[in-house]
Amino acid sequence: MIKPNKIIVALDTNNLEKAISIATEIDSDIIFKVGMEFFYSFGYEGIEKIKNIRKNVKVFLDLKLHDIPNTVSRGIIPLIDRINPYMMTFHATGGEKMLQEVVEVVKEKSIKDKPLLLGVTVLTSLDLKSLVQLGWEGNVKRNVINYALLCKKAGLNGVVCSAHEIEDVRKACGGNFLIVTPGIRFKGKSKDDQARVLTAKEAFSKGTDYIVIGRPVMNSRSPKQEILNILQSN
Repeated sequence: MIKPNKIIVALDTNNLEKAISIATEIDSDIIFKVGMEFFYSFGYEGIEKIKNIRKNVKVFLDLKLHDIPNTVSRGIIPLIDRINPYMMTFHATGGEKMLQEVVEVVKEKSIKDKPLLLGVTVLTSLDLKSLVQLGWEGNVKRNVINYALLCKKAGLNGVVCSAHEIEDVRKACGGNFLIVTPGIRFKGKSKDDQARVLTAKEAFSKGTDYIVIGRPVMNSRSPKQEILNILQSN
């Protein structure tokens, strides 16, 4: 059985009422991901409304921060103080120094529950052709592993990577390094704009720690039932 606290639902919408309705309907102990669309539309107030739905709501703040080290490390202070996120994301391409400064800032925060810091490796919307166009090395897995090792060296808790790289990242970074897998789709359903996807069952069988699922739940007639279907899958 899949545990509810290993499932992340992406509240990717500019409709606050819809987000609140879905987060209210799904009463399992899952994590709610807030990305750019939600945060730029509703800000701190919108997140507070999600957190007030019930006690101990976990928020994954997925802003994929990427800038010079000082800007990012100082920028996360108000985010942590006002949101107290369960998880946060940073682009690995920001470099080791940026990531290290983020880790140091979080260590210095006098809070009990420090956010899990995750590096974004290669976006799941990018395939081999896209990487070559960007001038990167023409091997998706090699790029992902290199970024994962960089994140581990910098002191992050884990990375976000496609299900197709889970086993390689686990082998390179070890069992205590967290892996979060986006791009999860239901069997037989549309992949939307994701190039590298698997089902929840397949992702967990490969060894991921968390899965992220967005549109298949957000666009469902019964989001709660979709989550129950995942929890009951073997």
